[in-house]
Amino acid sequence: MSTKLEQLAIEQRAKLINPNTYNHDWKLNNNSNEYSPTHTRALADTKTPIYGKGTGQFLDTENYKAGGELDINGSPIINGSGRNNAFILNTAKWGYGPSQTYKAPDTTSNYGQYKTP
Repeated sequence: MSTKLEQLAIEQRAKLINPNTYNHDWKLNNNSNEYSPTHTRALADTKTPIYGKGTGQFLDTENYKAGGELDINGSPIINGSGRNNAFILNTAKWGYGPSQTYKAPDTTSNYGQYKTP
């Protein structure tokens, strides 16, 4: 038999622990609310702008639409922060940006240097 303190703890735990709202309905085979990379709370979209940061593409590292407002435009109290400002700086200083990506230089004519297998 549980003590009064244990009963109270069990009751409070049920109130405090958030239920998983992304459940798959196995009886109806309904996955309309199953969490996935394309769920609205995972995507950086206007429907749920504060939640998602992704694009829905697997390992998408070159799509510059990902991220939230602060990721893209930076913090209003920190000058030069955000992806767009980083693009401007890198393009101006180094010549690399979304339209001109970095590519490894051709080293085939480097004679007498170590070559990796």
